[in-house]
Amino acid sequence: MVEGIAVVAKMYEETKKILEACYGNKDTIIQAHLDYLQNIKPIKYTTPEALNSTYIDSNQHIQLLSTLGEDKLMQSTCTKTTPCFPR
Repeated sequence: MVEGIAVVAKMYEETKKILEACYGNKDTIIQAHLDYLQNIKPIKYTTPEALNSTYIDSNQHIQLLSTLGEDKLMQSTCTKTTPCFPR
């Protein structure tokens, strides 16, 4: 995710150019998304706002990984981050 830019179909190419300029090659972009997902802090106080914020942020990174064709990596990472969400 590029801060402040919603990734929608019409913005995809522009966002992709920004990411490539910031991070370089595709592998570096993928690693940045995986790093974010692997470093999610567990929610300490379960509130609707905390759950919603964590869900939205995580889902954006998951969708971008899927767009980059990293579905298998994404599934593995999601399994590791599930304990961050309260039961």
